[in-house]
Amino acid sequence: MTDRALAEIDPAVEGLLASAPEGNAPAWLAALRGRGVERFRETGIPGNRVEAWRFTDLKPLRKRTYRWSPEPGRLVDGGAFALVPEGFGGPRLVFVDGVFAPELSGEGSSAAVSSLTAASADGALGGLLGSVVNLERHVFAALNTAFLSDGAVIRIPKDAAPEAPIHLLFLVSGGGEPRAVYPRTVIEAASGARVRVIEEYAGPAEAEAFTAPVTEIVVGENASVDHVKLQREGAKTVHLGTVAARLERNARFSGHSLSIGGRLVRTDVDVDLAGEGAECALNGLYAVAGRQHVDHHTYVDHASPHTVSRQLYKGVLDGRATGVFNGRVLIREGAQRIDASQTNNNLLLSDEALVNTNPELEIFADDVKARHGATIGQIDEDALFYLRSRGIDQAEARRILIQGFAGEMLERVGIEPLRDALAAFLEERF
Repeated sequence: MTDRALAEIDPAVEGLLASAPEGNAPAWLAALRGRGVERFRETGIPGNRVEAWRFTDLKPLRKRTYRWSPEPGRLVDGGAFALVPEGFGGPRLVFVDGVFAPELSGEGSSAAVSSLTAASADGALGGLLGSVVNLERHVFAALNTAFLSDGAVIRIPKDAAPEAPIHLLFLVSGGGEPRAVYPRTVIEAASGARVRVIEEYAGPAEAEAFTAPVTEIVVGENASVDHVKLQREGAKTVHLGTVAARLERNARFSGHSLSIGGRLVRTDVDVDLAGEGAECALNGLYAVAGRQHVDHHTYVDHASPHTVSRQLYKGVLDGRATGVFNGRVLIREGAQRIDASQTNNNLLLSDEALVNTNPELEIFADDVKARHGATIGQIDEDALFYLRSRGIDQAEARRILIQGFAGEMLERVGIEPLRDALAAFLEERF
């Protein structure tokens, strides 16, 4: 290796890659991991001079040495950290430090729902894994791919429609040295299928962890996927996740991103409206306080005519918390009769909370309806005075207004047990 090459080595990058899995992997999996390693080394950990990371400082990644292990750690307090209650009726797959834990899971695996390790044993996922997420654009998806080993696979056959939601629970163990966790989730709804999935990330407050999950979603012709990502890991966790979805003709996708935990959190959501008549709705709610930082980047690609996208993200920030929203909508040349909207509203509960918001539209067609907007404000003093004048004390009036602001997002979550649990959490927090 040349002196120049040695000088260009980033110790933080090599530190993250040092524990990458080795050994006897199928050729297709080894090749996929190799692509991830190459891309992550090529890009490195983004700095603030990279436009997409300008407001999100990744120094916490450089200040700790995070190690991946094929063996999960021991759960603190039995891992009772899930917000979604047990017994809501659907399959529940539990993962500890990214490794499937059948002893903690409910209703077990099936042909439609299984761990990635079990599903990839025969190589059937070789053409699906990595086919939706863009490793060129998402550096931490590349890192996840370098460690590709376990996660969840949901494949709903043609015209099937499971009645109950599927719950995927990803826990970090806590205790011991800081852990790196790289779960992969694959959701595929074949033509005419319908499925609802809750993807929950949780863990103890004291756990030092770096979680970089990737979820790839394929929605077939006339199919529908309702996906909820709930991030509520401990206050020392760094979470950098990617959700990528591809929609075929007349497909429907609802994506809900709920961020209420973690120290440094970012979720990138990419939606490719590949088929004519496809529709997506992206909803986000982030509620943070203290010194928490939360970042949402969305990218909706209207690649075909007659496609529709709706985005609504809301943030509630207290203390010295910071937030970022960057939403990009691309309407390609030839993609006519498009309807796209994008809104980001933020409620600041303190003078020190800060939000950077940047909705973007790129339009290369002429027969479109496209709009975007953003607001940043504090609690309406007139509304607060009105409630106080009706005999409601300051704290209760404040709670009512916060719940009213966030309530619209909770109503969009169509899974009642989760909606009720979120409402209770927010009421207690604020």
